[in-house]
Amino acid sequence: MTGCDQVNIYSLTEPTETMTFQNQKTLVPTAIDSPTVTVQWFPATATPRPLSTPTAFPTKDMKPDVGEVLLEDVFLNENFWQTFRSDQGNAVISNNELTLAIQFSAGSIASFLDYHPKTDYYLSVDVTLPICSDSSDYYGVFFRYGDKDNYDRFLINCQGQTRVEQRYGGKMLPLADWSVNGQIRTGGPQKFTLGMRIKGETLRFFINDVFLYETKDSLLKSGAIGLLANSQGVSPISVSFSNFKIYDLR
Repeated sequence: MTGCDQVNIYSLTEPTETMTFQNQKTLVPTAIDSPTVTVQWFPATATPRPLSTPTAFPTKDMKPDVGEVLLEDVFLNENFWQTFRSDQGNAVISNNELTLAIQFSAGSIASFLDYHPKTDYYLSVDVTLPICSDSSDYYGVFFRYGDKDNYDRFLINCQGQTRVEQRYGGKMLPLADWSVNGQIRTGGPQKFTLGMRIKGETLRFFINDVFLYETKDSLLKSGAIGLLANSQGVSPISVSFSNFKIYDLR
């Protein structure tokens, strides 16, 4: 220590003998009059019980009676559907698609099929959504359409939620309120397949062959089919339909 000039160390007592320090060993105690105890550094653990594996059951087929194709339309011409151009919106067939488009105006447009299916059928159509941004805008399918005061319709909004509603005697009755489905994203662009099984009072709905839900309609029995789009006028909406098919139910 360079900072200390002199260090004097004093002892309070004189040692009686010279103490020698040696390296000490750690002793392991042993039991008296017994064999040496063996330390188990890695004791055995109980073998874990195997996890139970849930039994897999087949998914119930929610459309087991879909039969032959009654009508198939790939939108080659305008023979089956209403087409028009107006200030409110356009319904145009081009490139094997029926496109409904509304540009910055509030209102609804629809194109109806010139074919009335039987009471019971399964409907399938591919939906392409280029533009759909406002959460209050929607599109979908009319079915069992009698007139403007009596119909059912399946709707999808720009948030990807679905709804089934019925208008009967001029009064709107929700059959299944807006709900998410896990198959349709918010906005566009995107493409998916919409399916509807209409049999008696039982209505079942599908997206990409995935069953969404079932609801009932005991009031309307039959009617026309139409494709629709609705805008609140905040932003444009454009939706295209292709590969339209109606199947018989066995």
